[in-house]
Amino acid sequence: RIIPNDLSLITPLVLYFWYLDDGYLSARLIKRKNSNYVRKQLGIALKSYSDESILKLIDYLKNKYSLNFKPKKVGNKIGWITMDNKKDMIIFFDLIKEYIDNITPESLNYKFCLFELPQTRGETFPEYNRCNCFKTGICKCRNKDFSVCI
Repeated sequence: RIIPNDLSLITPLVLYFWYLDDGYLSARLIKRKNSNYVRKQLGIALKSYSDESILKLIDYLKNKYSLNFKPKKVGNKIGWITMDNKKDMIIFFDLIKEYIDNITPESLNYKFCLFELPQTRGETFPEYNRCNCFKTGICKCRNKDFSVCI
């Protein structure tokens, strides 16, 4: 597999399908002594590509779309590009929102569900809480109960 030399071929539609096919959005409950929270990570698998082309892609996505992906190694090779910051995930989802809203099957909503707790400080993004989990603490997209955090 080769990432094209002409990176202008990497459009929002290409990113949408790439993410649907090889991407993930994880939400893990982290229990702490004084509080609980949900840790999120978004990533796209790129195990078949060279480290050099992945780094070139990361730079392009940063410069063209303000996407802050970071390389994640698997062994001694980059295997994923990831982001952990919710605001970065929102930038990514906003970029592909047209496709999320119009062509995403319901069975894939979990890939776009940024689980938010009702008491979240700062901005919440109900448009990216596909199952209204921010109201209940139950993420139907993932079949997970995060209500212990509420």
